[in-house]
Amino acid sequence: MDSVPATPLRQPVFAIPLAGLSEFPLEWLGLAAVCVIDAIWASRIGFSVRVSSGGVAIIAAVMAAGIFFRRWFVEPRASLTLEYFALTFVLTASFAVLSYLSWTLRLPLTDAVLLRFDRALGFDWPHWFHIVKQHRLLLFAFRLSYNMLIYQGIYFATLFAVLRDRERLREVFWIVFVACATTTLLSAIFPAYGTFDTFGLGDVAGYLGDMKRLRDGANLHFQLSQLTGVISFPSFHTVMALVYIYAFRGTKLIGLLIAALNLLMLPSIPFLGGHYLADVIGGGGVALFSILLVRAALARVELPPPRVAQAALG
Repeated sequence: MDSVPATPLRQPVFAIPLAGLSEFPLEWLGLAAVCVIDAIWASRIGFSVRVSSGGVAIIAAVMAAGIFFRRWFVEPRASLTLEYFALTFVLTASFAVLSYLSWTLRLPLTDAVLLRFDRALGFDWPHWFHIVKQHRLLLFAFRLSYNMLIYQGIYFATLFAVLRDRERLREVFWIVFVACATTTLLSAIFPAYGTFDTFGLGDVAGYLGDMKRLRDGANLHFQLSQLTGVISFPSFHTVMALVYIYAFRGTKLIGLLIAALNLLMLPSIPFLGGHYLADVIGGGGVALFSILLVRAALARVELPPPRVAQAALG
């Protein structure tokens, strides 16, 4: 990979100068807006999230290292990688908090509606759940693929930062941003506990406790590192599985392997995540909407399309 000639980074049409400190100024502004919403909403309802000093120190160190490589070593690969990791962490944390806040609206639960939708499609969740449980090899494959999302994110950021493909990094960031916002909004409007609660299996995945705690409203103090997923409809796992298939397009064997992994993940989502089939279908719709919206928006600002250094991927 080191033998591939470095390709100069093209300047984005909508770049915001920050004294050369950031490759993604507009992205940071978007996240700042989400953090402001989180802070205002939380202060009004007595909600709090404790952030460990160690976590803050790590993010600060990553950003400082990125600036160091950018300003003094003029090493775009290192600075892109480090800043994108920091950007991804803040995006994940800010929308995780927003998803928790959305549950405090306490709108009527939609589990009964989602279950009726599944049954109208002929999908018998308990039947298929017990079949999956009985086949250990299938269950192992499902768990492996289901738990790979975080590693795909790490690999995506590293690969395209090393390839200096800032346009693709930016495109996928905004796709995930839009997907997070859309998923959180839909989850707030159509809250659901999911199939584990509906079929009396208890808090198998560890998120029901937080969901019920948020709806109860008695204790709204949380630790950031312990936040669980509280989005049932639409399935965010489905969203990200499809987004990563799109994100790795054009990367030959890598793209094929990522696609295979995520296509294997899709049938696991109802049973490992406690989702209705309706959640998976909804997640597919959110992924498609987010991709199309961001592609259209970037086309309007005449940003060069994402590229891949094919020689490095061949």
